[in-house]
Amino acid sequence: MPDYSLPQRPSSHLTDSRAKTLLRVALPPQWILRDQTENDYGIDFHLEFTDQNNQVIGWIAGIQLKGTASGSRDKPEESPVVEIKRRTFNLWKVYETPVFIVMIDVDTEKVYFKSIELEKRHDPARFINGRTESLSLRFTETDFTDVKKLDLHYQFAKNLRMMDWALPSIMATHKTFISLFDRYQRNGHLPVDGEGTYDPENFAAHEHERRIRNVYSDMRELCPLIGFAWGVPSIEATIHDHDWYDGGSEMYECHFTMILQQLDVKFQEIFETVKIIVTSFNKYWKLRNPEFAAYALEDHPLFSKLTHEQRKPYLKF
Repeated sequence: MPDYSLPQRPSSHLTDSRAKTLLRVALPPQWILRDQTENDYGIDFHLEFTDQNNQVIGWIAGIQLKGTASGSRDKPEESPVVEIKRRTFNLWKVYETPVFIVMIDVDTEKVYFKSIELEKRHDPARFINGRTESLSLRFTETDFTDVKKLDLHYQFAKNLRMMDWALPSIMATHKTFISLFDRYQRNGHLPVDGEGTYDPENFAAHEHERRIRNVYSDMRELCPLIGFAWGVPSIEATIHDHDWYDGGSEMYECHFTMILQQLDVKFQEIFETVKIIVTSFNKYWKLRNPEFAAYALEDHPLFSKLTHEQRKPYLKF
C-alpha cells in the first residue's frame, strides 16, 4: 500500500509557537519585541522598552524564551527545569545588555522569568566559577512575576552591572577624601590655594580645590546609582552663600572645611547603602573583589567629629 502520510509538527514545536504568541500577548503593546530571524546563540528576542509616553528610550534587553506544557509532564505539579549550556551562560554574562530567561507554561499561560544578573549573584560559585558543561535552572512561583514590570527589572539589572565597576572606586575616593582632612579647620580667612578663582582648564593650579571638587563629583555620580538623591549644596553655592563671602569666587579655608563636613555626612549615607548592597550579594562580592567587600563592610568614622589626634592614624596611608 502506498504511504500517503504527511509531515506532522512535533509537540515541542507547537509548544514553542504557543509560547511566542503568549509572550507577545503578555507584554505591553507599546514595547517592541524583535525576533532573531538569523541563527541565534542564546538570544531569541531583543525587547525594546518605551516610556510612559510611548517614546523609544534606548533600553534593550536580551530574551531567551522557553516554553513548557505542564499538562504533558508526568508530574505537572513539579516546577519546570531548564538546562543551559555553560558556554551560553558565559555569553549572557558578557552580553552587551541584561538578559532574561522567560519561561511560559502554555497550558496555564503563566509567565515566569529570571534575571541572569541576579542568578549569577545569588550563586556565584556555581554560575561564575563552576566547571560543569551545563547549568540547570528551576522555575518556581517566586519567578512568576508580572512581565509588564520587566522594564523595572531591566533597570535593576543594568544598575547591578554598573555597580560592578563603579562601587569599588569608592575606596580610592574615600581615601582621597580622608587625606583632605589635613587641611580641616585651618585658618578660615586664608585662600585654599591662593591662585584666585578656580580654573578647570589650568591643571597645574588649584591643587587642593581640584582634589575636593573631584571627590565631590565622584560622590555625586555614585548616589543615583545606589538609589538616592545627592542633596549636597554645590561648591559654588557654599562659597557664595557663606557669611564671609566678599564678592569673589575664590575658595577659602572656611569653605574647604564646610564642604568637607557636608561630604563627610553624605559619605556615611553612601557607606550605609553600599554595605546593604554588598551584604545582599556577599558571596559574589567576596569572589569578585574581596578587598572592596571588606572595605564596604567596615565601619568608617565621621571624620569631622574626630579630634586631630584621632584622625592621625587615618592620614598615614
